[in-house]
Amino acid sequence: GDGWSLLTRLQGFQTVDESVAAEDLPYDRLPQVLFQMDPLRFSSGLEVGGDAELVHFDHPVNVDGQRVAVAPYARWPLRRAFGHLIPEARFYGASYRLSDREAGLSASPSYAIPSFSLDGQLVFERTVDWLGESAMQTIEPRLFYLFTPYEDQSEHPVFDTNELDFSYSSLFRENRFTGRDRIGDANQLTVGLTTRTIAERTGDERLRVSLGQILYFRDPEVQLGDETEDDRSSAIAGELAARLTRSLSARASFQWDPDPSAEAEHWERRAFQLRYRAADDRLINAGYLYNVGTSEETRYEDTDLSFRWPLGTEVDLVGRWLYSLLYEETMESIAGIEYGRCCWRLRLVGRHYKNSPESDGNTSVMVQLELAGLGSFGNTIDSLLARSIHGYEPN
Repeated sequence: GDGWSLLTRLQGFQTVDESVAAEDLPYDRLPQVLFQMDPLRFSSGLEVGGDAELVHFDHPVNVDGQRVAVAPYARWPLRRAFGHLIPEARFYGASYRLSDREAGLSASPSYAIPSFSLDGQLVFERTVDWLGESAMQTIEPRLFYLFTPYEDQSEHPVFDTNELDFSYSSLFRENRFTGRDRIGDANQLTVGLTTRTIAERTGDERLRVSLGQILYFRDPEVQLGDETEDDRSSAIAGELAARLTRSLSARASFQWDPDPSAEAEHWERRAFQLRYRAADDRLINAGYLYNVGTSEETRYEDTDLSFRWPLGTEVDLVGRWLYSLLYEETMESIAGIEYGRCCWRLRLVGRHYKNSPESDGNTSVMVQLELAGLGSFGNTIDSLLARSIHGYEPN
């Protein structure tokens, strides 16, 4: 609609990995109804929006039931050429109706949690020489204050909630959890700094470097597990993006803890990616990924190579090789061919995949025929390739 949307779906999952424990199987949504409203903008500059959701979660062994949740917000953005100041107030509300609850736990828990944030940024500019061309360099300091009071949510089920991966962008989020089963308490200030180099002739961003850290005025208490946080500050998160040539670009990100515990490492996470992308859809990705992790399941050190290479105007070769340096194992390999013309496209792909270093893995051959305007038949190979080959776009 005009400024709003409504999603209704029935969603179930079939897990082909028989080693998954019954309690770890995903929840079905039978049904999910999600209403989202775009911000209403008033002449004063005030913006009001939000969303509401009704879901019935079904599970073979875990607690299941209904959840009704709302999340309205109001903000008053003040944006200028030299920066912005955005105060925002949010409200998180949810009510559950559960079955098969353990004795002593409420079958109808609920929460009502307000939240306030203030986001401020300044932009300073100057003209510089960038490899022989005139460019504009910016310095952009940013402060983001977030206050969300603590409310005990330990009795609430965990239907669709996970903790967000820590990165530079997550430093400025209102909630450190996805989903609606946990609303993280916060009394914290994020300090961030970004510098950009932008070509004046074309407006292309040549270089971007960002650094940031969260300072905690109170230790966060709401957690998914039994772990607790007692640090006065987060790790330092950083990102770098560079446009080396018209076709070659590089990206890097890291997470560095300046004061880890005795058994931890300073470098908690690192990632580097080099991408070649030409105008004729030639695409090559080379990446290195490292995460110290909190357990053996979340620790990894991988190299990732992927490509899409056209042979003429009708044939494309695609492939990926994900290799674990930590376990000296190939975790995923993909090789395939795409053939198509104006009104149809045929994809044939072979894949070998391991979900853990100890497993034997499984090998599959997938075929998809796509007819323009009529949909496709067979495996959704285009979705698999889009997830596996960064930058891949179906023709």
